[in-house]
Amino acid sequence: PELPRPALQSTRVPVQAFTLNPIGLAAGFYSAEFERRVSPNVSLSLGGSYFDLGDGTDEVSYLAGDLHVRFYPRRALDGLAIGASLGVIRTGSEYADPFSGDHFSQYKSGLTVGTSVEHTWLLGATNSYLFSLGGGFKRVVLFGGKQLNVETFYPTLRTSFGFVF
Repeated sequence: PELPRPALQSTRVPVQAFTLNPIGLAAGFYSAEFERRVSPNVSLSLGGSYFDLGDGTDEVSYLAGDLHVRFYPRRALDGLAIGASLGVIRTGSEYADPFSGDHFSQYKSGLTVGTSVEHTWLLGATNSYLFSLGGGFKRVVLFGGKQLNVETFYPTLRTSFGFVF
C-alpha cells in the first residue's frame, strides 16, 4: 500500500545541504556553506564569506572560511542547533590620500573562534529545501596583534537558503 504524503515526509532523513545567504547577495556580501550530517544529531560544515565595500578610493574587504560543528537535539539538519566554529580571516583596507594621491593598504589575517544558536526548517513536499536563521559571536585573534580600528569580537547573523541532498 502507498503511504500518505505526511508519512513520506517524516521518513526522509537529511544527509547534506548546500546553502547561500540570499539577503547578503543583494548587498554584495557573498556567503556559501556545505553541511553534512556525521551522526544522528551532529553535523559538520565548511563555509566561506567575502565582501568588498568601497567607492574606488576607500575600500574595506573581508574574507573568511570556517569549519562548524552543530548539535541538533532533534536530528541533524533539522530544528534547533547549537554550534561552535573555528576559522581563518583576512581583513583589510585600502585608501588614497586625496591631496597627495598616494595609496595605502593595510591587511591582517588571523584565526576565529565562534559560537552560534540557529534554527533550520526543512521545506517542500519532500523536504528538499531548507532555510536557516540564527546568530552568535566570533572572537578574532589576529596574527601580529590587534589592528587599529578592527573589532576582535563581534556578533554574527546567519540567514541561508539551500537544498538538501
